[in-house]
Amino acid sequence: MNYTFKLNEANRLSIGPMMLMAFTQAIASLLPGLFLQSGKQLFTTPFILLVFYLILSNISLTLLREGHRRHKHISIPIYGLKLVVSAIFILNFINKTTLQFGLLLLIYEVIQLIAYLKSEVYQEMFFFPLMIALFQGGIFNSFLIIHPNYELKLTALLPLSFSVALWLSVEFLAQGFYLLNGNKGRFGLYSVGASLIAVIISFAFYMTGAFSLLVFFIILLFIIGLYVILTYFQDNVQQLFSMTIMTIIIEIVFYIQF
Repeated sequence: MNYTFKLNEANRLSIGPMMLMAFTQAIASLLPGLFLQSGKQLFTTPFILLVFYLILSNISLTLLREGHRRHKHISIPIYGLKLVVSAIFILNFINKTTLQFGLLLLIYEVIQLIAYLKSEVYQEMFFFPLMIALFQGGIFNSFLIIHPNYELKLTALLPLSFSVALWLSVEFLAQGFYLLNGNKGRFGLYSVGASLIAVIISFAFYMTGAFSLLVFFIILLFIIGLYVILTYFQDNVQQLFSMTIMTIIIEIVFYIQF
């Protein structure tokens, strides 16, 4: 990739829509944890820092994927500035929480950096959306659930298995939007497989009495709707935004039961 990717090359990548999508993705990433946490205050300093960090990271990931599709690259000064701002967020997050939580954020930042440096290889791999989904659906939510002193039973994290599977289905779809090597169909199948896992997990929670059969069928319908809604949009950003809204709805229906 020998060309610099610039925001003003496409109207559809204007700052407003990207900021809105990045914000909704950040909320979708943290909703399960907000529902599952107990005995904590909302909108604490660590939570606000995490939201702003996720917004920055989501914008970066969108630009990385769009640049990969166009055979272009975010300029080094712009990405360098992003790294500096991310480092400030991470250091402040460590100061307000624990070193372990901050190291997990650092790992997420390294994953993004590798995607930036090796875009032509890394973004075509199964590993990339897998890691993004693991963080978006599980690890970030665990920050809201686990007390800094780790006073928590591991069973309290089991409901996050659903959000990880749900985010896998979304991330595999998103990855397919930007692939260049003809493997879009393969990642589509990965997405369907992840959705089936999400359905199985939700059915398992229904069997434990966590919610009614009606709620299970509503979740099932919305997961199917996740794919149907894509047929109404052609633009990648619009598709990603619609998927994020559907993800938020599914998470609300599922996690409000706990």
